[in-house]
Amino acid sequence: MTVNVSASLPGSKSVAARALTANALSPEPARLVNLPDCEDTRRLAENVPLLRGALHPDEASPASGGRARAFLGSGGASFRFFLAAAASVPGLRVEADCSDQLRRRPVGPLTEALRGLGAHISSADGKAPFLISGSRLAGGRMRMNADVSSQFVSALMLAAPMWGQGMRLTLEQEPVSAPYIEMTARVMRRFGAEAEVVGREIHVAPVPYRAPQEFEVEADWSAASYLYEMAALSPGLRFSASGLLHPAVSLQGDSRCAELFGRLGVATRFLADGTAGIFRDPRVPLPERVEWDLGGQPDLVPALAATLCALGVRFRIGGIGHLRHKESDRLSALVSELGKCGHVLQADGGSLTYEGEMCAVRGKPVIDTRGDHRTAMSIAPLAGRLPCGLEIDDPRVVDKSFPGYWDLFAAAR
Repeated sequence: MTVNVSASLPGSKSVAARALTANALSPEPARLVNLPDCEDTRRLAENVPLLRGALHPDEASPASGGRARAFLGSGGASFRFFLAAAASVPGLRVEADCSDQLRRRPVGPLTEALRGLGAHISSADGKAPFLISGSRLAGGRMRMNADVSSQFVSALMLAAPMWGQGMRLTLEQEPVSAPYIEMTARVMRRFGAEAEVVGREIHVAPVPYRAPQEFEVEADWSAASYLYEMAALSPGLRFSASGLLHPAVSLQGDSRCAELFGRLGVATRFLADGTAGIFRDPRVPLPERVEWDLGGQPDLVPALAATLCALGVRFRIGGIGHLRHKESDRLSALVSELGKCGHVLQADGGSLTYEGEMCAVRGKPVIDTRGDHRTAMSIAPLAGRLPCGLEIDDPRVVDKSFPGYWDLFAAAR
């Protein structure tokens, strides 16, 4: 029996964060369409008016008359992008803060780079809250490590059109999550900036932003990975998803999702009406083992790892050491929580490995999300394969990126 489910995916929060930042720094802002209704995007959207208010004092601004306070929640990209932009807006005085969870994630490389350019950023212990007094930075030539997060690089790129000399940044090694850096450059160009990524060299000209009249945020491919997971585990389930752009034109590196799940028998059909059909093709045999480098698509790892385990496909996923610095230590979380579901995984350095070893499932597993939305969404579809099902300790954690996930999950069962 075929079960057809219409899936409404949120807009890409990665694209949205870049568009919101570039738009706030543009003289005439664009109308932004399909912003995702998730916590990370809402927090950034609430606070970018502080940037505009300092750039355009004639506009009403919450920052006028003293130091403003910006609370960015748990969104790593939102917080880092806002931090660099605020330090680059002359006259802005703001205290930038975030959740306790985000305070545990690194930000030092970004603040050090900004201070090296003359930015006025201070804090009591090197962690949020940060007191920022914005100024016009000179910019110019820089070098940086990018082995922890590409968001540090993207934050500097988004701010650099405001700098006197722009930016010529040399990365001292291959960056993690490199497709996100290219995404940043492409969004910036859509907003009139001049940004180029050539290998480990990044050039941003001191050319002001010029926003288009309208910018539409495409649907989120990382959110789509959970549809692919459910389709992989439920032959006969067919999703019709709107807003997903073909990987050939998508801004998102996570559009590789279609290719990777395609190797697991999940087909994607892009239709003329703008929808994508996602379903398990029974004619495609499962591989016995896969070896993938997902350094450029780390957000796909949870859904893929859970799917591979459930299908009994052995794997080694490499290049993902930076997953230890996300909302949780995702490598440890996947080992622990998939272990509760009967699968024995190993996390060694920057890789995650499963060789088909199983362990006993004791009663009804309670999944510890560690405050991480991707842990909840990737483990939940395994419930149907366990004798007693499973329980998610904090279902509301999905609001960070995909508030409609549980409605979709229920419709697919």
